Amino acid sequence: MDRLFEIICVLIEKIEDLVGQIARSQNGRVNSVISPTGIGDGSPQRLAARNDRRVGMIIHNNSAAILYIALASDRVDESYYSFAIQPQEHLLLDQESIKETYKEAIMGVWAEGAPATSVAMVTELFKEEA
Repeated sequence: MDRLFEIICVLIEKIEDLVGQIARSQNGRVNSVISPTGIGDGSPQRLAARNDRRVGMIIHNNSAAILYIALASDRVDESYYSFAIQPQEHLLLDQESIKETYKEAIMGVWAEGAPATSVAMVTELFKEEA
């Protein structure tokens, strides 16, 4: 439980920093939503839908197995992925790290043998509508 609390604190700090950077660069208000996505039946999961207002995303792999992420709306597996997030690690997708924020859907799937308790904590940052 202490490790989970530590992870949440680190993620909150990163979110606050990212929101501040984005708000300054976008001249507007930025909101966030945190969505947990479980492993389900072990098949690929949609971690985020298309969002034209997305300005950043943090995905935390709360699992003992690798989480494969695809910047794709219909496919991800252990041989077709964009990023591999190690257990208890996170991936930051922002304009600095990938030059342009990806707006399409994002898929994820855990490596074979992942525990049934595996969860991806997805934090999406987006501009408010005017």
